[in-house]
Amino acid sequence: AAFVVLAGLACTGGPSEESDRGSKRAPSAEPKRAKPAQPKQADPDREHATPAEPDVRSGLKGGCFGRPDKAFSKSNFAETEALVSVGERAVDFTLKDVDGKSHTLSELLKTKPVLVFTGSYTCPVYRENRPQIDRLAKEFNDRLHVLIVHGPEAHPKKDPSPYRGDNWAIANKFSDVDLATSYAQRVGFAKRVGGAPGLTLLVEPLDNPFWCTYGTAPNAAYLISQDGTLNAVHDWFDTRTMVRSVATLVGK
Repeated sequence: AAFVVLAGLACTGGPSEESDRGSKRAPSAEPKRAKPAQPKQADPDREHATPAEPDVRSGLKGGCFGRPDKAFSKSNFAETEALVSVGERAVDFTLKDVDGKSHTLSELLKTKPVLVFTGSYTCPVYRENRPQIDRLAKEFNDRLHVLIVHGPEAHPKKDPSPYRGDNWAIANKFSDVDLATSYAQRVGFAKRVGGAPGLTLLVEPLDNPFWCTYGTAPNAAYLISQDGTLNAVHDWFDTRTMVRSVATLVGK
Protein backbone atom coordinates (compact mmCIF):
# COMPACT_ATOMS: atom_id res chain seq x y z
CA ALA A 1 0.00 0.00 0.00
CA ALA A 2 1.20 3.52 -0.75
CA PHE A 3 1.83 5.99 2.06
CA VAL A 4 1.31 9.74 1.68
CA VAL A 5 4.19 11.58 3.36
CA LEU A 6 3.34 14.52 5.59
CA ALA A 7 5.90 17.31 5.80
CA GLY A 8 4.40 19.55 8.45
CA LEU A 9 6.40 21.90 10.64
CA ALA A 10 8.12 20.34 13.61
CA CYS A 11 7.03 21.18 17.16
CA THR A 12 10.46 22.66 17.77
CA GLY A 13 11.80 23.59 14.37
CA GLY A 14 11.61 23.03 10.63
CA PRO A 15 10.54 19.98 8.62
CA SER A 16 12.19 16.61 9.21
CA GLU A 17 14.89 15.33 6.88
CA GLU A 18 14.95 11.98 5.10
CA SER A 19 17.53 10.24 7.25
CA ASP A 20 17.70 7.45 9.77
CA ARG A 21 17.45 9.86 12.70
CA GLY A 22 15.60 12.87 11.29
CA SER A 23 16.73 16.46 11.52
CA LYS A 24 19.09 17.89 14.17
CA ARG A 25 17.79 20.54 16.57
CA ALA A 26 19.41 23.70 17.90
CA PRO A 27 21.09 23.20 21.29
CA SER A 28 19.38 24.37 24.47
CA ALA A 29 20.74 25.96 27.61
CA GLU A 30 20.70 22.55 29.36
CA PRO A 31 24.25 21.19 29.85
CA LYS A 32 24.87 19.21 26.71
CA ARG A 33 24.79 15.42 26.78
CA ALA A 34 27.21 13.45 24.66
CA LYS A 35 25.37 12.68 21.47
CA PRO A 36 25.76 9.24 19.91
CA ALA A 37 27.46 9.05 16.54
CA GLN A 38 25.17 9.52 13.56
CA PRO A 39 23.74 6.04 13.11
CA LYS A 40 23.54 4.23 9.81
CA GLN A 41 20.62 2.20 8.60
CA ALA A 42 20.84 -1.30 10.00
CA ASP A 43 22.24 -3.84 7.54
CA PRO A 44 19.25 -5.16 5.56
CA ASP A 45 21.03 -8.51 5.11
CA ARG A 46 21.50 -9.05 8.83
CA GLU A 47 19.60 -12.04 10.15
CA HIS A 48 17.58 -11.22 13.24
CA ALA A 49 17.34 -14.59 14.95
CA THR A 50 14.77 -14.76 17.73
CA PRO A 51 16.36 -16.06 20.94
CA ALA A 52 14.39 -17.68 23.74
CA GLU A 53 14.68 -14.37 25.58
CA PRO A 54 15.22 -11.09 23.66
CA ASP A 55 18.56 -9.54 24.59
CA VAL A 56 17.44 -6.20 25.99
CA ARG A 57 18.86 -3.91 28.67
CA SER A 58 16.73 -3.45 31.77
CA GLY A 59 15.78 -0.29 33.48
CA LEU A 60 14.25 2.96 32.27
CA LYS A 61 15.38 5.86 34.41
CA GLY A 62 13.11 8.85 34.89
CA GLY A 63 13.43 12.14 36.68
CA CYS A 64 15.60 13.98 34.15
CA PHE A 65 15.40 17.79 34.41
CA GLY A 66 14.13 17.24 37.95
CA ARG A 67 10.68 16.25 36.79
CA PRO A 68 8.05 16.25 38.07
CA ASP A 69 9.16 18.25 41.10
CA LYS A 70 11.19 20.88 39.23
CA ALA A 71 9.62 23.15 36.63
CA PHE A 72 10.99 23.59 33.14
CA SER A 73 12.69 26.97 32.77
CA LYS A 74 15.10 28.87 30.54
CA SER A 75 17.95 27.12 32.33
CA ASN A 76 16.22 23.74 32.52
CA PHE A 77 14.82 22.46 29.25
CA ALA A 78 15.43 19.63 26.79
CA GLU A 79 16.88 19.27 23.35
CA THR A 80 14.86 17.27 20.86
CA GLU A 81 17.19 14.31 20.51
CA ALA A 82 17.40 10.55 20.51
CA LEU A 83 19.53 9.15 23.32
CA VAL A 84 19.90 5.69 21.79
CA SER A 85 21.45 4.55 18.49
CA VAL A 86 20.95 1.94 15.80
CA GLY A 87 22.65 -1.33 16.70
CA GLU A 88 22.35 -0.87 20.47
CA ARG A 89 20.28 -3.19 22.62
CA ALA A 90 16.92 -1.66 23.43
CA VAL A 91 16.13 -0.84 27.05
CA ASP A 92 13.32 -2.98 28.43
CA PHE A 93 10.26 -1.25 29.82
CA THR A 94 6.83 -1.90 31.23
CA LEU A 95 4.24 0.83 30.74
CA LYS A 96 0.46 0.89 31.05
CA ASP A 97 -1.96 1.68 28.26
CA VAL A 98 -4.88 4.09 28.56
CA ASP A 99 -7.04 1.27 29.94
CA GLY A 100 -4.54 0.35 32.67
CA LYS A 101 -3.13 -2.83 31.09
CA SER A 102 0.66 -3.30 31.39
CA HIS A 103 2.83 -3.97 28.33
CA THR A 104 6.45 -5.14 28.57
CA LEU A 105 8.83 -4.73 25.64
CA SER A 106 10.68 -8.03 26.14
CA GLU A 107 7.38 -9.94 26.20
CA LEU A 108 6.14 -8.24 23.04
CA LEU A 109 9.39 -9.05 21.24
CA LYS A 110 8.77 -12.77 21.75
CA THR A 111 6.01 -12.58 19.14
CA LYS A 112 6.83 -9.68 16.78
CA PRO A 113 9.21 -6.72 16.32
CA VAL A 114 8.13 -3.50 18.02
CA LEU A 115 7.80 0.03 16.65
CA VAL A 116 7.52 2.74 19.32
CA PHE A 117 6.49 6.33 18.65
CA THR A 118 6.44 9.24 21.09
CA GLY A 119 3.77 11.88 21.10
CA SER A 120 1.78 14.42 23.07
CA TYR A 121 -1.61 16.04 22.74
CA THR A 122 -0.10 19.50 22.09
CA CYS A 123 2.50 18.49 19.47
CA PRO A 124 1.01 19.52 16.11
CA VAL A 125 3.35 17.41 13.99
CA TYR A 126 2.59 14.26 15.97
CA ARG A 127 -1.12 15.05 15.65
CA GLU A 128 -0.77 15.63 11.91
CA ASN A 129 1.27 12.43 11.54
CA ARG A 130 -1.23 10.27 13.40
CA PRO A 131 -3.17 9.20 10.27
CA GLN A 132 0.08 7.87 8.83
CA ILE A 133 1.02 6.12 12.08
CA ASP A 134 -2.47 4.62 12.30
CA ARG A 135 -2.27 3.40 8.73
CA LEU A 136 1.16 1.88 9.30
CA ALA A 137 -0.17 0.06 12.37
CA LYS A 138 -3.08 -1.34 10.40
CA GLU A 139 -0.96 -2.33 7.39
CA PHE A 140 1.66 -4.25 9.40
CA ASN A 141 -0.55 -5.43 12.27
CA ASP A 142 0.14 -9.14 11.66
CA ARG A 143 3.92 -8.63 11.68
CA LEU A 144 4.59 -5.72 14.02
CA HIS A 145 3.58 -4.34 17.43
CA VAL A 146 3.02 -0.58 17.13
CA LEU A 147 3.06 1.48 20.32
CA ILE A 148 2.77 5.17 21.10
CA VAL A 149 4.19 6.47 24.38
CA HIS A 150 2.36 9.62 25.46
CA GLY A 151 4.76 11.86 27.38
CA PRO A 152 5.15 15.52 28.40
CA GLU A 153 3.19 18.11 26.48
CA ALA A 154 5.33 19.85 23.85
CA HIS A 155 3.35 23.10 23.66
CA PRO A 156 1.34 23.56 26.85
CA LYS A 157 -1.18 26.37 27.15
CA LYS A 158 0.54 28.43 29.87
CA ASP A 159 3.26 26.28 31.43
CA PRO A 160 6.87 26.54 30.23
CA SER A 161 7.52 24.21 27.31
CA PRO A 162 9.90 21.28 27.90
CA TYR A 163 11.72 22.45 24.76
CA ARG A 164 12.21 26.15 25.39
CA GLY A 165 11.75 26.80 29.08
CA ASP A 166 9.10 29.46 28.65
CA ASN A 167 5.64 29.60 27.11
CA TRP A 168 5.48 28.16 23.61
CA ALA A 169 1.77 27.76 23.02
CA ILE A 170 0.76 27.59 19.37
CA ALA A 171 -2.52 29.30 18.56
CA ASN A 172 -5.10 27.02 16.94
CA LYS A 173 -2.69 24.07 17.18
CA PHE A 174 -3.89 22.01 20.18
CA SER A 175 -2.29 24.23 22.90
CA ASP A 176 -5.40 24.14 25.06
CA VAL A 177 -4.00 22.10 27.98
CA ASP A 178 -1.04 22.51 30.34
CA LEU A 179 1.48 19.94 31.54
CA ALA A 180 -0.27 17.11 33.34
CA THR A 181 -0.17 17.34 37.13
CA SER A 182 -1.32 13.74 37.66
CA TYR A 183 -1.00 10.44 35.83
CA ALA A 184 -4.78 10.30 35.40
CA GLN A 185 -4.71 13.70 33.71
CA ARG A 186 -1.99 12.55 31.29
CA VAL A 187 -4.09 9.49 30.47
CA GLY A 188 -6.95 11.85 29.72
CA PHE A 189 -4.79 13.86 27.30
CA ALA A 190 -3.76 10.66 25.52
CA LYS A 191 -7.39 9.59 25.22
CA ARG A 192 -8.23 12.91 23.57
CA VAL A 193 -5.96 11.96 20.69
CA GLY A 194 -7.36 8.44 20.70
CA GLY A 195 -6.25 5.03 19.51
CA ALA A 196 -6.63 3.07 16.29
CA PRO A 197 -6.83 -0.60 15.17
CA GLY A 198 -3.50 -2.36 15.68
CA LEU A 199 -2.14 0.48 17.82
CA THR A 200 -1.38 0.41 21.56
CA LEU A 201 -1.48 3.79 23.29
CA LEU A 202 0.79 3.81 26.35
CA VAL A 203 1.14 6.56 28.95
CA GLU A 204 4.33 7.09 30.91
CA PRO A 205 4.51 8.35 34.52
CA LEU A 206 5.15 12.01 35.28
CA ASP A 207 8.89 11.44 35.82
CA ASN A 208 9.02 10.54 32.11
CA PRO A 209 11.21 7.39 32.21
CA PHE A 210 10.83 6.54 28.52
CA TRP A 211 11.43 10.14 27.44
CA CYS A 212 14.51 10.38 29.67
CA THR A 213 15.98 7.05 28.49
CA TYR A 214 15.17 6.73 24.79
CA GLY A 215 15.09 10.38 23.80
CA THR A 216 13.40 13.68 24.48
CA ALA A 217 12.01 14.34 21.00
CA PRO A 218 8.21 14.64 20.98
CA ASN A 219 7.83 13.06 17.53
CA ALA A 220 10.40 10.23 17.64
CA ALA A 221 10.26 6.62 16.44
CA TYR A 222 12.21 3.51 17.45
CA LEU A 223 12.07 0.22 15.49
CA ILE A 224 13.21 -2.76 17.57
CA SER A 225 14.02 -6.19 16.10
CA GLN A 226 12.92 -9.37 17.85
CA ASP A 227 16.47 -9.96 19.07
CA GLY A 228 16.22 -6.71 21.05
CA THR A 229 18.37 -4.61 18.69
CA LEU A 230 17.44 -1.07 17.70
CA ASN A 231 16.97 -1.41 13.95
CA ALA A 232 16.03 2.21 13.16
CA VAL A 233 16.03 5.37 15.28
CA HIS A 234 14.34 8.62 14.25
CA ASP A 235 14.77 11.60 16.55
CA TRP A 236 12.24 13.17 14.18
CA PHE A 237 9.86 10.64 12.61
CA ASP A 238 9.97 10.46 8.82
CA THR A 239 7.26 8.29 7.27
CA ARG A 240 9.06 7.33 4.07
CA THR A 241 12.25 6.05 5.66
CA MET A 242 10.46 4.27 8.52
CA VAL A 243 8.09 2.44 6.19
CA ARG A 244 11.13 1.32 4.22
CA SER A 245 12.85 0.15 7.42
CA VAL A 246 9.78 -1.75 8.56
CA ALA A 247 9.29 -3.41 5.17
CA THR A 248 12.96 -4.47 5.13
CA LEU A 249 12.64 -5.98 8.60
CA VAL A 250 9.27 -7.75 8.42
CA GLY A 251 8.51 -7.93 4.69
CA LYS A 252 6.14 -5.91 2.55
